[in-house]
Amino acid sequence: MRELALKKDTEVELEAYDSLLMGVIDDSQSKPQVETALSVLQQGLKDKRPMVTFASLGGRFGFRLARSAFAVLLKFTDSIGSFVKLMDDIAIVA
Repeated sequence: MRELALKKDTEVELEAYDSLLMGVIDDSQSKPQVETALSVLQQGLKDKRPMVTFASLGGRFGFRLARSAFAVLLKFTDSIGSFVKLMDDIAIVA
């Protein structure tokens, strides 16, 4: 552990979809397609019957936390491809 702590900073190599995931986490780094897809998903949670009570819990900060958790789920469940397909489908419909 001590050796790792004393090493100099190294460059982090980004994977193919890391910029997409950063856009999911942080709306300032997001593309319009990501924002549209997230809005559709959020609206789906609010309009679902029975309603998902925690869909708008926490306001702005709650939404940021939900976005971060969603990015982790996309990454570690190998669902990035499905999210990209959702963005493409929404773009076709819109």
